[in-house]
Amino acid sequence: MILNVLTFLGAIALFIYGMELMSSGVQKAFGDRLRKFLPWMTGGRVQQVLAGMGITALIQSSNATTLLAVGFVNAGMLTLVQAINVLLGANVGTTVTGWITATAGFLPSISYALIIMGVGFVMNMGKKPALKSIGTFVIGLAIILIAMSFMNKSLPAAGEDIPLSDLLNDLSSKGFISIVIYLIIGILCGWMLHSSPTVAITMILINLGWIGFPSAAAIVLGTNIGTTFKGNIAARSAGTMASRAALSHTVFNALGVILVLLAFRPCTNAVQGLCNVLGLHSPVFHVAMFHTAFNIVMMLIFMWLTEYIEKIDTWMVKDDDKSQGNVFKLKYIGNGRLGTPALSIRQAYQEILDFEHAAEDGFRDVGCALAAEDDDTFEEYRKSLIKTEEVTDRYEYEIASFLSDISSEQMTGQETEETRVLYRVIGELESLGDSCENISRLLSRLRAHKQEFDSGTMEKLKEMIGLVENAMATMGINLKSASAGSLTDITNAYEAEDAINSARDTFRDEAFVQIEQQEGNYLSLNYFLDFIEELEAMGDFIINVSQAVVRTEE
Repeated sequence: MILNVLTFLGAIALFIYGMELMSSGVQKAFGDRLRKFLPWMTGGRVQQVLAGMGITALIQSSNATTLLAVGFVNAGMLTLVQAINVLLGANVGTTVTGWITATAGFLPSISYALIIMGVGFVMNMGKKPALKSIGTFVIGLAIILIAMSFMNKSLPAAGEDIPLSDLLNDLSSKGFISIVIYLIIGILCGWMLHSSPTVAITMILINLGWIGFPSAAAIVLGTNIGTTFKGNIAARSAGTMASRAALSHTVFNALGVILVLLAFRPCTNAVQGLCNVLGLHSPVFHVAMFHTAFNIVMMLIFMWLTEYIEKIDTWMVKDDDKSQGNVFKLKYIGNGRLGTPALSIRQAYQEILDFEHAAEDGFRDVGCALAAEDDDTFEEYRKSLIKTEEVTDRYEYEIASFLSDISSEQMTGQETEETRVLYRVIGELESLGDSCENISRLLSRLRAHKQEFDSGTMEKLKEMIGLVENAMATMGINLKSASAGSLTDITNAYEAEDAINSARDTFRDEAFVQIEQQEGNYLSLNYFLDFIEELEAMGDFIINVSQAVVRTEE
């Protein structure tokens, strides 16, 4: 008996590994198509639900979809109501594995699984990345079928004198209390194993006669709640809005479970009746149907009540009164990867857009520091410029670490190139922060030497600062277009760069003439030359960003 239990546990591990392979294969094969669902998240109510359904059906991970929605809510890209609709769709999408398990997981022989694995192996040996990825998916499917066979054979049928069987029979004989006990079991298993393995184990138990359909239905209800716990834990460190988004997944699942418990017998009888009408007489199909029907009905009910769920979430998760103004916090990648390289690259792109905004905002203090009349005001802006350099350093480090994590996975050639480009972009953006700090030091030395720029020089510097600000704004526009896959021309960036170079050349030549003719202050003119060279260098960093991202679209 001990050997059978160990075999059963090993088969569960094999099942989970097969799911990981299936998920990995489909993500790599169809990762680019997942991007098409992203605009739907901000569309109409039905589109939002379909987006969650489609993404989860492809990657077979409601947790990954939860992290995606949480990240977008935290960044302000999705409202809480929109995220709730996405998560309602995710609940339906995750039921696909249950139908695969019910349909192919109870075949009398594992010969079919071995044939499927052989097909997957041949596909995986191919040269085309898409074919290899589909091969990985097929191998994962075969491993799941083999795991199901071992789980089936490791446990005897009901009726044999086995302590565990007697315990389950005893638990099933306590009426509504039995339903509550199995509900708790489902919550714990959903939390530890996720929903798909828990549903598969439930199918094994009901197929062997160890539990009846009411007990199996209670476990399925519980796993819908338990599988949301990890998303809540991950969102705790991501802020108030992220916590509310993750909590909404638990709230509507728990409310749905309560509604079903109020009419438990009619619900289970209706599902069994529907299966009989459709000719699905095996109890494993009853479990799959109950899992799907529960999530579809709850989706149809709660997608029209999302505003009330939002109020519940807001009541349960209060606003954080602590000041977050000086706290550096990633908006898009702070909760980790979403599983598929294609979606993870989109995450990185969004974080880089935020990085660009931070660099652009920090540069505005250059003009303020230049115009500061008293030392206290200058010191305030000097510290702000140094802070900009520190923030850009942190952005570069965090995004580079995230990209390194993506690079550890098997990617398509296009994804590899995109990742390489993003490394270059964050390097150029970090250099803008370095330039802000360099300018702050230059202005500090100017003041320490009791020097100042005359009115004509100040006007020239303000003009160049304005040109750099325009170039930064252009860079932001191009980055946003590149993230959407629509950047095909960067003439605007070249024009902004040419304007900076032209102004630098003109002002530098004029300064050289002043030095040669001994007009003006020699020391302040040298500081002026250093200043415009630093601004011109920033123009180079800015054009490098546009040149890098436009190449990814060619």
